[in-house]
Amino acid sequence: MFLKGQKVGKYEILRSLGSGGFGSVFLAKDTWLNIKVAVKVPHKQSLELFKLLKEPRLQAALNHPNIVR
Repeated sequence: MFLKGQKVGKYEILRSLGSGGFGSVFLAKDTWLNIKVAVKVPHKQSLELFKLLKEPRLQAALNHPNIVR
């Protein structure tokens, strides 16, 4: 996904830290603050799943006497 030395916004990618089911994590340098940070990038499938689950979660949070459960 990202390569060593690649710049993403204010971050310079230093190396990959790992990858899991929902995304990848990279060690990066914040070029504005001059500190090392972890940058997590979700996989495209994770974003689609999040979008898919957003509406039912919002609906489940509704609580009103006129809403049938």
